Amino acid sequence: MFDKLERVMLPAIALAMAAILAHAPQATAQDSDAEAEAGRKWVLGLGIATIPDYEGSNDYTFRPILTGSVTWANGRYLQLAGVNGAGTAARLRYNFLRRSTLDFGPVLQVRAPRGDFVSNNKVENLRNIDPAVEGGVFVGIRRGNLGGDLTSVRGITEHSGYVIEIAPYYKNKIGETFSWRVTPFLNWASKEYQRKYFGVGPNDSLKSGLPEYRGSKGLKDSGVTLATNWKPGSWEHWSFTSFFRYARMIQNADDDSPVVDIGSENQFYGGLALMWNN
Repeated sequence: MFDKLERVMLPAIALAMAAILAHAPQATAQDSDAEAEAGRKWVLGLGIATIPDYEGSNDYTFRPILTGSVTWANGRYLQLAGVNGAGTAARLRYNFLRRSTLDFGPVLQVRAPRGDFVSNNKVENLRNIDPAVEGGVFVGIRRGNLGGDLTSVRGITEHSGYVIEIAPYYKNKIGETFSWRVTPFLNWASKEYQRKYFGVGPNDSLKSGLPEYRGSKGLKDSGVTLATNWKPGSWEHWSFTSFFRYARMIQNADDDSPVVDIGSENQFYGGLALMWNN
């Protein structure tokens, strides 16, 4: 099933996008002037997060958070999200196609490396994995407080595997100063990804003492993210954003993998950032 999904998903989405664009009304000069008058909305954030020091670890490290977005008057946006949006990857996406309940666009993300900095001595002796650049597309659907994203990326550097994520969400507000969003998620990964991050080859087995393990395609993890935003009443342009993310490694990425077995199937992420908006 997923072999077919890998082969047809991106072309199918591309064809759907082309069909929508073919029937989309063209923007007029008057539309552009109105958008220019409305201006852009900027959001920038800086903070700190704690994350596993590799995917499947039971040791944690601190990382800086850099997040932000720019939203145009027509609803298009360029968005940078950290670990609260994509686990161990920093994700940049742009919805160049926007309709009343639909977003579509490209995704570029960088997945965290696994190297000499990990705390587990056996995992440290495995081959290092450099930061992996991944590219793909996303489709987002929204209706009121409900919505969801389907994201598919493929490794450009470091690995050639696919990761496909389904992430529905519900968001709401409490008064005018506090908002929250809960996002359950499910990730599937191809065998190339699973073997890169959770496999142990013959040479790695000799160096680390871990048993050999190849792994195969299948579900990678599932869990939930809770994100909040609080703006003190006297602050016009500033607010605090926090997030908590729990992921459970499953199938080939659970303790069948020696890399996870020596670490933990339970992965926790958390962070706090100071946000500015114009």
